[in-house]
Amino acid sequence: MATKLQSLFDQLILGKIVSQPERVYGGLLHKMLRVETEQGMYAVKQLNPTIMKRTHVVEHLVYSELVARAAVQNGIPGITAIGESELVHQIGDAYFMIFPWSQAQTISAERVGVEHCVKVGKILADLHQLSSRFPLSVQEPQRDMEKIEWDSFLTDDEECRNLFESYLPQLKIWDEKAYLVSQKVQADQVISHRDLDCKNILWDADQNPIVIDWESVGWVNPMSELMEIALYWSGAEILEFDQVKFISFVESYLEAGGVLQGDLDAILDFGYRNKLEWLVYNIKRCNGMEVAEEMEIELAKHQVTETIEGLQTYERLIPLLGRLLS
Repeated sequence: MATKLQSLFDQLILGKIVSQPERVYGGLLHKMLRVETEQGMYAVKQLNPTIMKRTHVVEHLVYSELVARAAVQNGIPGITAIGESELVHQIGDAYFMIFPWSQAQTISAERVGVEHCVKVGKILADLHQLSSRFPLSVQEPQRDMEKIEWDSFLTDDEECRNLFESYLPQLKIWDEKAYLVSQKVQADQVISHRDLDCKNILWDADQNPIVIDWESVGWVNPMSELMEIALYWSGAEILEFDQVKFISFVESYLEAGGVLQGDLDAILDFGYRNKLEWLVYNIKRCNGMEVAEEMEIELAKHQVTETIEGLQTYERLIPLLGRLLS
């Protein structure tokens, strides 16, 4: 690995590596390293080899960075990949992206305050209003959503299997709700970040936010994304929903020019979908699919449990959310 990393830095003329690269934990899909060279400190993302086997994944990663650059040029605080014509670098059988290292830190969901919700709400509104200035994706917005084939999923892990099977009837109900409103919700879409949770925003010493990890960039219903991100920053993902934080996030979004539009009931029903898709992905990883290391399987098991708990919490919150936003 050391040889590959040095070859990478040689290609970009970023100097000789002067110390042992340090693994940085926090992401769920890729491996991040902190690398020091003669010229400075860098964050190196070693891309998950199983994900890199997907069709058009390199093209999408490059596209996501072009959107990130356009966002930063238009005032969004963010970090973008180093490189000119080439942003995803292949060294042998490994793929990398390099970023400037930042001393800013993420915060845990437990430490989120109202002030964080206000700042992220504004960023989301700004992104939605900038959508028309972003490079157009080669992928058309998804209009037709298919139901998930729940009965096709089997897992060898007993713990995951028992949990999955016990909730299977409810998973089908949630999926049906999202499916029935999908065309209505997906009729209105913008290009946005789509993953503005705690792990993807750094905070500097003055508590200014910096958006990172743009790889999920794509089409999304703006009100659906608002709902998902506002819920995350108000504690729903850790089962500690804070109504004040949620309202602060939404009010900041509106004050920054965001708009609440669309069928609220449909948006709320569609809110199950991303969580269900994340559940499916982690059930597959429990079976050893799309994993590069054994520790990823253990992480997937944890995510299966957390995601089902999150779905239950979301279902309980829907009546309250409807009242808060109506």
